[in-house]
This record gives sequence, C-alpha cells and structure tokens, in this order.
Amino acid sequence: MAKEEEGKDKDSEGEGEEAKAPPKSRKKLIIIIAAIVLVSAIGVGVTLMLLPGHPPADEHAAAAGEAGAAEDGKPKKPRKGGGKPESADANYYAFDPPFIVNFRDQAQARFLQVEVQVMALDPAVIETIKKHMPRIRNDLILLFSSQKYETLSTREGKEKMRDEALFEIRKILKEETGNPGVEGLYFTTLIMQ
Repeated sequence: MAKEEEGKDKDSEGEGEEAKAPPKSRKKLIIIIAAIVLVSAIGVGVTLMLLPGHPPADEHAAAAGEAGAAEDGKPKKPRKGGGKPESADANYYAFDPPFIVNFRDQAQARFLQVEVQVMALDPAVIETIKKHMPRIRNDLILLFSSQKYETLSTREGKEKMRDEALFEIRKILKEETGNPGVEGLYFTTLIMQ
C-alpha cells in the first residue's frame, strides 16, 4: 500500500510539473509570435522606405496650393475657352477602325495600316473629335496615303508623319471650335508591307 501511495505522490508531482509547463510554453509561444511580428514589421518598413512611392499627402497639398496661387497669393481663376482644365488627367481616344491605305512604290502596291490614339486633357475635346470624325478621318487618310514607303522606313519619317497628323487634327478642331485641344497623337500600331 505504501508503494501505491508513493506512486500516487509521484503522479501528483508529475501533474504539478505538467501544470507548470503550460505557462512556460505559452511564454515561449508569445515570445516567438512577438519576434515574428517584429521581423515582419521591420521588413515592411524597410521595403516601404526603399521603394519609390508617391509623395505624402502634405506634399500633394502644397504642390496644388502653389500651382493654384497667383503671384499675389490669391488663387488663380480658371480661364474660359482655350485654357487647360483644373484636372490634368489624360483622356485617350482610339480611332476605330484603324487606317489602312495603299500607296504606289515603283509599280508595286504597298499598304500601310496605322492605329491612332489621341490624348486630350479636357474630356470635351474627345467628344468634339467624335463629332467631327468623318472630316478628321478623311484628312488623315489623305495624309497617310501621300507618304512614301522609303520615308516611313525610318524613325524620323514616322515621327514626321505623326507630327503632321497631329497638326491636321489640331487644325480641324481649331477651325470648328477655336481650340486645338489635342495634346498628343500616338501610333499604337504601324504596319507597312
């Protein structure tokens, strides 16, 4: 019987040790979790510091305040008519379908396919372009078909044709509305064969 009591005493001592073990393992677990969170936070902080990002909101506000203020400190009033709108977000418009023209080159038929997009800061300009699309497409087709294959084989020739196309669109918009409106013209596809 004494042996049974000793066995019970040992069991109760073992239970006491097990009862004390969970706080130690909980402390270990808490320390490990805290270390993981700390390392993750440091990693995120370093990443944010090293990656280029947007300036803080205060810098945006300061830049907007400087841009909107006149020399006398009063805010500038938006200009009517040909002025740029206050929001300078780019608005793109793709001419659809693409332009396909042919031009003669030493008794060989050559073809040119051009996809054109224009950029305007004012969304109203895009609506004006849509309104006058037949005239704009006509003038651009005449321009593209008058090009020479050899000229368009060079980068300079393509850039010259792009500048001429931008001039044609601006000219039409200026005649129709008094505002050239289009800021840029881009060839998104240019295929010659």
